Amino acid sequence: MKKRILSMLLAILTLLSMLPTPANAASSLEEAMAEVDIYGSKTPLNWLTMNGSVKTQYYTYYNYRSEATGQVTEIPAYCVDPNLYGVPVLAPDEGTPIKYSATEKGNDPKVIGIVANGYPHIDMTTMGVNTIEEAYYATKMALWCYLIPGWDISKLGINPALSGADRAAAERVLQATKDTYTRGMYWNQLYEPGLTATPDRDMAYPVTINGEEAYQQVFKVTSGTWSIEPVLIELAEGAPSGAKLLDMDNNPVSSLRMDNATHGNDGYSWSVKVVYPKSSIEGQTGTCRISMRSTVVQYEIYFAKTLERDKYGNIQEYMLDTGATRS
Repeated sequence: MKKRILSMLLAILTLLSMLPTPANAASSLEEAMAEVDIYGSKTPLNWLTMNGSVKTQYYTYYNYRSEATGQVTEIPAYCVDPNLYGVPVLAPDEGTPIKYSATEKGNDPKVIGIVANGYPHIDMTTMGVNTIEEAYYATKMALWCYLIPGWDISKLGINPALSGADRAAAERVLQATKDTYTRGMYWNQLYEPGLTATPDRDMAYPVTINGEEAYQQVFKVTSGTWSIEPVLIELAEGAPSGAKLLDMDNNPVSSLRMDNATHGNDGYSWSVKVVYPKSSIEGQTGTCRISMRSTVVQYEIYFAKTLERDKYGNIQEYMLDTGATRS
């Protein structure tokens, strides 16, 4: 009886550690978010309608400083209550911020899912928009379609008063809003960064590929969160002679791109094959390992309340992303 090669492959996960602080990231991040300045634009954005009513928004943001690199990044601030005035209206001018404190961390999977699939985690090119304002508006409208009773993504429309370039922008924003909302609705849990590889069977099994007899396993490679870079994948040293890593069309594969990933309840996934020529493994037993590397995102949302309520009264609260925090 012919021996079949045992090839339960072990995925070696080499994650690039790029958290804001290496040792005490949580406490340092909380310290950084304890007091933030939120700024607002005075330029109205009015691309879309909901239930026939034009929804005017204003670009709102804060400057996030990485404790690890010192780099300052402008990150959108998404308001929580559409019935309250916020920084764009109440601040005297665009250059004057209002001070906030963000100490409460969000835990609604769909809120975090929408932001994770909107701006700034997803770049403007991938979202299909041309400006930061378009990306902001689309993400905010997607959030409101989830948060506000009576809002339904199917009821979004384009402002009928727009024409020419403004209408083209509205069409981009509408599609980006729908895409962001749809992807966010997949989130039924909070996802952690990490890569896994799971075989369809515990042992390799016989197949014929391009007329050649071989053994194979199909692996589902999963990234719990969005990968900033393509996932680099290869067979680790010590693989049987002639072993190949192929895509599902039997082409050699060395990287997995997010635009080819399937988005499901466990995150983002791809299918790959590990194939061994029959002639090179017959009568042998052994193992083979897959090595994977990438930079994947860790998502955290904080709720911010003003530190200047005595000055501004019952002012808007905000959801603050911490940018493309990486792990």
